[in-house]
Amino acid sequence: MPDTMTAPEVEVQREVVLVPEMIVSAQPRPDESTSGVRPSSIATASPLANRKAKAWQGRRVLILGGTHLDGVIMRSRILQLGARPSLNFTTAVTEVLVLEGGESDKRMARVTDRGLPKITESDVNEALVSGVVPAHMRLESRLSAPILMRGEVVDLPAAQSSWSINVAWRAENVGDEFDVDVVAFLLDGTNKVDSDQDFVFYNNTVDEDGAVELSVDGDSEQSVRADLDSLPAECQRVVIAAAVDGDKTFGDLGAVSVSIDGPDGTFATFVLDLGTVERTMVLAEIYRRGNVWRLRAVGQGHNHGLGAMAVGYGVEVDD
Repeated sequence: MPDTMTAPEVEVQREVVLVPEMIVSAQPRPDESTSGVRPSSIATASPLANRKAKAWQGRRVLILGGTHLDGVIMRSRILQLGARPSLNFTTAVTEVLVLEGGESDKRMARVTDRGLPKITESDVNEALVSGVVPAHMRLESRLSAPILMRGEVVDLPAAQSSWSINVAWRAENVGDEFDVDVVAFLLDGTNKVDSDQDFVFYNNTVDEDGAVELSVDGDSEQSVRADLDSLPAECQRVVIAAAVDGDKTFGDLGAVSVSIDGPDGTFATFVLDLGTVERTMVLAEIYRRGNVWRLRAVGQGHNHGLGAMAVGYGVEVDD
């Protein structure tokens, strides 16, 4: 990738939205005609449905095989069950969902070696209806980090200063190559950088105070380490974003998984899905609210490049 970046003249913004699949029949909105049906007769989610939604709480499910659409649908259903979909084969994976073609995935040998339970689409669908955990996946649940939805905000523990924001992806089409750059911006109260050193990216992997640092952990995973106590006083917000280089987009790339980890393990996680023409995306932000640092899952995409994003935050980019 070249050292210089040229910003396009026109900026167009799109939002990437996580759309959970509903498991109840669609109902008319309050302002739509109900053909004489009283509002009290419109079905609502029951407490039982809420209990079912937590049936797989704490599990992390790796999906193998299937089409892009299959993956989108199954990730949505896994989230409804309270589990976390996984894009990569990590030590945190507790089950493997095998869709069509998944048995030929090269990672299947590792699944067998680790003795991980294999589940099917029917297992997932049955759990949505009954809340049942199949006997063959009784592996103890090891994860309890909350799954954030787009726009959701949580407070970070005041006693904890050091965090790692890990970003992972896996190309939906085998053989596709993607040049993805994870970056961070240290912003003041006007949402601008104080200097170009506050733009952390592949040519400037750490800011001048050593508070925010980028690391590349392979072809499909990068992370940003942030020590909140070391941030300069004028920094009010740290924005973590990603850019797909060349003519590829987030629609080509597919789902992006983000986890926020501390010394005691994963604090929170979320998956950004359903990208289309976006070339850059704000993934998350950590910002001050009084004396408290807060985390927001963002998922806001743009179809301009990384240069335009940097200029928008006040970075001087060479033409």
